[in-house]
Amino acid sequence: MALIAVLDDAQEGSPARGQWLEAAYTVTAARSAEGLERLIRMRPAVAAVVSLDSCVAPVGRRSVLDRLSRAFPRLPVVVWAGPRPDPNGLLQLGRYPAARFCAVGPGCGGELLLRALREAVASGPGRIPMLVGRVAPRWAVAVLRQVVDTVEMCWTVDRLASNLGLRSQELNHRLRDAGFPSAGRLLHWVRVFYAAWWTGEPGRTGVTISRQLEYSSSQSFVRAVRTLVGVTPGQLTDLGGLDWVWLRFLADHPGLVRSRFHPIHRQTGTSTLSAGASTLYFPADVQLRRPA
Repeated sequence: MALIAVLDDAQEGSPARGQWLEAAYTVTAARSAEGLERLIRMRPAVAAVVSLDSCVAPVGRRSVLDRLSRAFPRLPVVVWAGPRPDPNGLLQLGRYPAARFCAVGPGCGGELLLRALREAVASGPGRIPMLVGRVAPRWAVAVLRQVVDTVEMCWTVDRLASNLGLRSQELNHRLRDAGFPSAGRLLHWVRVFYAAWWTGEPGRTGVTISRQLEYSSSQSFVRAVRTLVGVTPGQLTDLGGLDWVWLRFLADHPGLVRSRFHPIHRQTGTSTLSAGASTLYFPADVQLRRPA
């Protein structure tokens, strides 16, 4: 399950205290905006949940959304509204791009918040299994989704294979038959997906990202990224970040898809991977090349 960072502000009915949230995600909670920021810097959370009341800060202080938007501009944030939402909090929401968070209305149940979280998580690396699912076998996509959604588990090949009830050799064989890289290389690609998504955010450094992804040092992190995609983590942002790494993944595994880029790629630069000023588009005409 994906890791979600929650600001637990001790409100009755707080998402941090809801069993339905813990049933769908791995939840880590903080009691203050400062604590939430530290938590996101230390743990590989893929989204954050805050209450509407926490979006209102005293004069002269930054609200939690101010802190998150400055430190982690790509982090999806879901704003949870209680039964009696603060009008000032509703006004504050208008200061932030709608693509960065989903506002959950007053009196909502857990299902509505979970749906908002699913949409939020899908704005980053969580969208990649959805894109691959258009062309790849369901079994292989399920493996990719498990690794992407549980990046905090820092899987090894043996642990992943055991979790799937397979031997390591059998897992590698089935992944390659589907056009995917070997299990070890797939785990490496997923870590680089997240590195590309996080690199360049003001609240993160190469050291904090390497720790979140369980590299032994920032130097080994840089070497690992350069070995896989040929550039350093610092160059990823200029090249296009996650979009660029995703297309590199497709280019390195021609057995997965054979594609032509849709003309909209050159006309509008619309991207299916992330909101904002992206310049890449997912191949519109794709076919899976079946193993002989």
